[in-house]
Amino acid sequence: MTKNRVHTTLTIEQKIKTFSYLIGGLLFCWFWFFGCEPEKRTTISGTDAAIHAEEFVLKRLKAPISAEFCPPSIGVQRQINDTTYFIKGCVDSQNGFGAMIRSRFSCTITYYPSIDKVSCEDFQFY
Repeated sequence: MTKNRVHTTLTIEQKIKTFSYLIGGLLFCWFWFFGCEPEKRTTISGTDAAIHAEEFVLKRLKAPISAEFCPPSIGVQRQINDTTYFIKGCVDSQNGFGAMIRSRFSCTITYYPSIDKVSCEDFQFY
């Protein structure tokens, strides 16, 4: 049994169209994987700085699960520059005996955009 083989030759227009689809697909994949990177942020907002300050406070409490932070209106958020804020606030939490105690805190939150990290400097409970 012999099979009939049909030899088809592509015209120049068909070759160009096929090549265009191939290049278009490759470009689409390239931009999909490499062209859609989000912009890196270079600043920090006052709200973000306050949240980071609260995270640093929680690490220093004896009973962080009991922590209740005062409303932001009671605290202070002073912007020093685009990447640095001075934060003051208060937190109610249990001490070693289980009594709820209000502590005030202050720290300087600095954002380092080159490494995408935040530090808390000059931290104080008072």
